[in-house]
Amino acid sequence: MSRRHWYLIISMLLIVGVSWLLREPPPSPETTAEAERNQVDYFLRGMESISTGPDGRIQHRLVAQSLVHYPDGDTTELQQPLVEIFQQDGSRWTVQAQHGRYSDDRREMWLHGEVRIHQFGDQDTLSLETESLRLLPDSRFAETADPVLLLGTGTRLQGTGMELYGKEQRLLLLSAVRGIHYEAQP
Repeated sequence: MSRRHWYLIISMLLIVGVSWLLREPPPSPETTAEAERNQVDYFLRGMESISTGPDGRIQHRLVAQSLVHYPDGDTTELQQPLVEIFQQDGSRWTVQAQHGRYSDDRREMWLHGEVRIHQFGDQDTLSLETESLRLLPDSRFAETADPVLLLGTGTRLQGTGMELYGKEQRLLLLSAVRGIHYEAQP
């Protein structure tokens, strides 16, 4: 063999050796598991869901800009969720936020980012503002540990922590409560 052939064979072996050294290692089990956890199995845009009671009446309605479901942990993420909760007396509550997540059994929601609650009915309108909220639509219960601002006709209350019992039409501000009540104008 000529010297030229030896150079060619050595060059080829070097190329193969360097290629083998630079190849990507196979993914580790931790990396594979993490990728599977972040896999989306379905998503919706512009979704609407209505829940009814045994009598066929609408109990609550959920509207969201988007819904993304992750099978690991059965996690469902919502963008711009709006929940309407209908009371027996005909009044209605709306709860909206920037982001939300709900439990795998769909009975519990966690809302985050500019959470706003409004009550509409025959009586005075009531509004609440907070940063996060745990909501159980079927039980008509909501709570937060964050600061809350409550605005009603002639009333402005602030406090930290809140429990809202919608069935009983009862609201508790838990601590650091301060407020102003204005006399109704004739």
